[in-house]
Amino acid sequence: MAKGNLKLLHFYYAITGFFQSLFNLIGLEMRFYNPSSSETALMKYLSQKYNIGIILDVGASKGQYGQKVFKNGFKGKIYSFEPISNSFDYLQKNAESNPNWTAFNFGLGDKTDSFSINVSYNSDSSSILGMNDTHVKNAEIASYVGTEEVKIRTLDSFFEENKLDNTCMMLKLDVQGYEKNVLIGAVNNLSKISIIQAELSLTTLYDGGVLIEEIISILRKEGFELYTLIQGFKNKKSGQTLQVDGIFIRKSLL
Repeated sequence: MAKGNLKLLHFYYAITGFFQSLFNLIGLEMRFYNPSSSETALMKYLSQKYNIGIILDVGASKGQYGQKVFKNGFKGKIYSFEPISNSFDYLQKNAESNPNWTAFNFGLGDKTDSFSINVSYNSDSSSILGMNDTHVKNAEIASYVGTEEVKIRTLDSFFEENKLDNTCMMLKLDVQGYEKNVLIGAVNNLSKISIIQAELSLTTLYDGGVLIEEIISILRKEGFELYTLIQGFKNKKSGQTLQVDGIFIRKSLL
C-alpha cells in the first residue's frame, strides 16, 4: 500500500475511533451502514439482490415493520396480518398511506379457527401461547393484561384465495412462539418464498413455543439455509440474549 494511502487509513481509523468513544460516553454505539453491521442495510441489500416483490408481514402489530421497509426504499407490495383489534386499527391507518400496503385483521397459524389470544401491555408481546416467567422477569412491560377472541387462518388458504403470482416473496414472522404453527399452515407454498425473516427464541419465553434449533431444522428440510442472525431481545443488565432474528435464504438461490 502506498505511504499516502496508509496515512489516510490511519487518519480514518483515528477519526472513527474518536467518534465511537464519544458515543460510548453517552451509552450509544456507532455502526456503519452496510449489510454486515446494519439490519436496515442488510434487508435492503437482500430484497434488491433477490428481486423481492411481495413481503408477507405476519404479526404486523401497528405496522412498524412495514413503515421501516417502505422508508428504506422498498417498491413492492406488503401484505400485513394482525389479529388484535387495537393494534390493527393503527396498522390499517398506516397502511392507508401507501397503495402497495394491505392490512388484514386476522392472524396466521396451522388451521382456520378462532382463538383466545393473550394481549400484552406493550401489545407487541401478545400471543396465543402462555407467557413464561423468564419473559416477564426480563420485560415486565410484556406482561399480559387481558384476552381477546381473534380469527386465525393459514397462509396456504391466503395464497389460494388471492392467487398470488410468481413474484419473488419474503416471509417475515414475528408471532411470539407461534412460528412453527405458521410454517405448518404454509407448507404447500413455502417453495414460493425466497427469504424468511423469523424471530427465534434461545430460551423458553412462551409456554409451548419452539426454540431456535427446531425452526432451523424445519426450514432446512424445506430447502432454506440460515444466512445470518440479527441481535434481538436481551437482558439489558446481564447482556444475555433471549431472542434473535434469523434470516433464511432458499438454498438454491445462494
